Parts: sequence; structure tokens; C-alpha cells
Amino acid sequence: ILAMMAALLFGAAILIFVAANWDAIPRLARVAALFAVILGGYVGGAVLKARNHAAIGEALWVVAAAAFGGSIALIGQMYHLSGDEASALVTWGAGTALAAVALRSNPLTVASVGIADAWLFLKGFDYYS
Repeated sequence: ILAMMAALLFGAAILIFVAANWDAIPRLARVAALFAVILGGYVGGAVLKARNHAAIGEALWVVAAAAFGGSIALIGQMYHLSGDEASALVTWGAGTALAAVALRSNPLTVASVGIADAWLFLKGFDYYS
């Protein structure tokens, strides 16, 4: 549980740091950094899980899933893509669910269900407005 909390806070710290310095980073470096964090999280998590550090490995997978969600929002903003928050949540949730199935990860499954809940919450407000 402690490793998972650390992963969630580390993921939030990465998102806040990048958001604070976003304008100073060149566009190509932004995209490369986003993909590097996602790839590094998933590959690093797989290596750690194979070396009997399952908790830390799955925590890295959660960081990678958080980075994927942040990347959707940041790339959409960077390239002025149209869409709404609900569509971004569907994409993020689908990607996280695919990763959960492919990696057989319970924490990623919980994360994808949480993202789906957030999507349902947003769609509920769209329905009544």
C-alpha cells in the first residue's frame, strides 16, 4: 500500500512539475518526454515485477497510466485538438483497461474502474444540463 501511495504522489508531482514549466519546454521535447515517461514506467514496472519486486513494479505501472492520462490532456492542448473531458476520460480509461488486461494488474484494473467512474460522473452532468 505504501508503494502505491508513493507512486500516486510521484505521478502527481511529475504532472505538476511539467505543467508548471510547460511553456519553456520545446514542443518536440514535450512529446518525447511524455512518451519516455509512459514507456519507462511500463518497461521499468515489468522488469521490477520479473525481479520479485511486484509492489514497486505495479506502482510504476500506475505512474505510467497517470502519465498516459496527462499526456492525452497535454498533447490535446499543445496541438489544439477538439474534444471534451469525457472523451479524454474514455481514451484514458480504455488505455488503462487494456494495460490492466495485458499486464494482469489489479491496481491498473482499479485505476481503470476509477477513470470509468469519473467518466460516468461527467456524463451525468452532461445529461442534466
